[in-house]
Amino acid sequence: MTTNTTIQTSAEGARKARKIAFFVFLVLFALVHVLFNVMIGALLGWFADEGAISHRIHLVVFGWVFVLSFVGLLAHLRRPEAKVAQMYQVLIALGFIVATTIIVDRLIDPVVISFLILPLLLVFLHPNRGNLLRPSTNVSKTLMTLALVATIPLLVDAFVQVRIGLEASRVAPQILEDIDESLSDDEFEKEFNAAARRATDSAAEAEQVVHYGHWSAMGAFNLILIGLAWVAALRPPGWRLPAWSAGLSAVLFGVASIANPGDASAIKAYWSLFAIAWGIGFIVIAEATRRESAPRTVAKPATA
Repeated sequence: MTTNTTIQTSAEGARKARKIAFFVFLVLFALVHVLFNVMIGALLGWFADEGAISHRIHLVVFGWVFVLSFVGLLAHLRRPEAKVAQMYQVLIALGFIVATTIIVDRLIDPVVISFLILPLLLVFLHPNRGNLLRPSTNVSKTLMTLALVATIPLLVDAFVQVRIGLEASRVAPQILEDIDESLSDDEFEKEFNAAARRATDSAAEAEQVVHYGHWSAMGAFNLILIGLAWVAALRPPGWRLPAWSAGLSAVLFGVASIANPGDASAIKAYWSLFAIAWGIGFIVIAEATRRESAPRTVAKPATA
C-alpha cells in the first residue's frame, strides 16, 4: 500500500514539475517573440518606404506569421490541458517559416534554431501530450471543402514564391560573403545592390536577390494558411483559433494586395477579392458549425 502511494505521489510530482517547466518555457518563448521584434512587421510593414518595387506585403506577412504563433502560445496560459489545436497553430506557423528559411534561404543561425527547438520542447512538456499526439477529431465536411478549394491556388503561389527564393538564394549569400562588413549600413546596402545588378541579367532579378529572404516567407505563409484551414476542418479540441487565424490570414493577404497592387508578391484584384470572401466565409461557417455541433441542454420535466 505504501509503495503504491509513493508511486502515485512521485507521478503527481513529475506531472506538476512538467507543467511548471511547460509554463516557464512557454513564457520564455513568448518573450523571445517580443524581444526579437519578429511581429512588428505586421503593423509597421503597411507604412514601409517604397523603393523601385514595394515589399510591404512581405514585411506584413512575415510579422503576421509570428503573430499567429504568439497568439497560439498565449492561448496556453489558461487551461493548457485543453489546448491541442492551439499548439498545432504554433507548430504550423513556426515549422513552415523555419523550414523555408533553412531550405530555401540556406540560413541557419541560433535564432532560427531556437524557433525550431522551443516548439518541440513545448510539445514534449505539454500537459496533455497524449491528446496532442493522438487527437480526437470531428471533421466538418463544409470546412474541409473550403480548405480544399483554397489549397490549390495557395500551393501554386507557394511554388512560385519558393522557386524565386531558391534562385535568389543561389546568388545572394555569395554576394554577402564578399562585402566588407565594416561598411556603414548605407554603404553596405549600396554595395549589395550594385553587386546584385552585376550578378544578374535584369533589374527584376537583382531586386529578387536583394530581398532574397522575402520569397521564402511568402511561400511559408501560403503553406501555413493551408495547414491552419485543414486543422480547423478536422476540428480537434481548440479548433476555433486556427479557423479564425486561417480566415483572418486570407483577409489580410487580400486587403494588403488591394492596398498595394504594385507590391512584390501582390495577387491580382480578383484573387484578392476571392481571398477576402473566402476568409470571411470560412470564419462565418466555422462559427455556424460550432453552434450546430454544440450540445443542447434538454429541459428536465418538473417533478412534484
